[in-house]
Amino acid sequence: MSSTLLVNDQVLMIQPSLACQLGLKESILLQQFHFWLLRSEEKIDGTAWFTKTYEELQKEFPFLSLITIRRTLQKLENLKLLNVSGNGCGAKAKQYTIQYDELNKLINEQNEQLIETKRAEEDKMSTCSKQNEQLVEAKRTHEDKMSTSSEQNEQLIETKRAQENDKMSTSFFKENLKILKEKEKKIIEFFEENGFGECKPEIAESLLKWQSDFDDSMIIEALKTAKAYNATSWRYAVKVLSDWKLKNIKTFDDVREQQRTGIKNHPKMIRKEPVPDWLKEQLQQPKTDQPEDGKKESVQALRERIERYINREEEDVPYKLFH
Repeated sequence: MSSTLLVNDQVLMIQPSLACQLGLKESILLQQFHFWLLRSEEKIDGTAWFTKTYEELQKEFPFLSLITIRRTLQKLENLKLLNVSGNGCGAKAKQYTIQYDELNKLINEQNEQLIETKRAEEDKMSTCSKQNEQLVEAKRTHEDKMSTSSEQNEQLIETKRAQENDKMSTSFFKENLKILKEKEKKIIEFFEENGFGECKPEIAESLLKWQSDFDDSMIIEALKTAKAYNATSWRYAVKVLSDWKLKNIKTFDDVREQQRTGIKNHPKMIRKEPVPDWLKEQLQQPKTDQPEDGKKESVQALRERIERYINREEEDVPYKLFH
């Protein structure tokens, strides 16, 4: 199996054998460099060049480290397949171009070697069926390696696409944060003015999701609840909203009802009141024999007086009315 290197707006095709000889990283870099050169407007003596820093190259090939990129470029330069100039723009930028004559020469040598190898294989296949079976098995092994290499390339491409999608997602929310703030102006203003910090893109995205379950006033109410507990964080407000969603709370009335229900379900606090003097005097008086009915009436009257005392309004009801 053979292929040739085509230029002048044609796709660069690299032989698997060339990739085996140069290395997968070297072949990938040459492929991408060829793509950039076809679209480059930098011309030196009629030859296309492009300018990149090592950091820019690393962004283009995130699966390769800076050290690996440096070594790979140095190898291609040593093989005279790549010309590198340090006169590009910027202190660290360099200019690159491919030595297509050397690359074509190398590919032609590979083609000749493949042809020679194929002839030798055919000679061996004609001598013995056993050798034929061995060659078939070797070919299958070679195809398996190519398939594995292709799968690895697809995985690398898929990883790069996922990373690009993540970058695009982050960029989208940064660019549209102003629009989101306009849409959620009241919530954002309350959020940032009450100690919750800056409304970052991920918080704005979360706000959009919660707006499908609650209106703006309820989201602000959740922030107020969080602040009441000195928990000025969006995470705590989300816990409040999640609890409301679980309990199907949609309005302020539902919130008040939940608060009332919560108070009823908790044990009441006993208010300690000072004992009035008239009660102390009555408790100190010696007990006298009274009819059973009269005793019950006295106890009932005493309970009513104590209850009126506890429930009094101190500013409006004179103390003497309880005597």
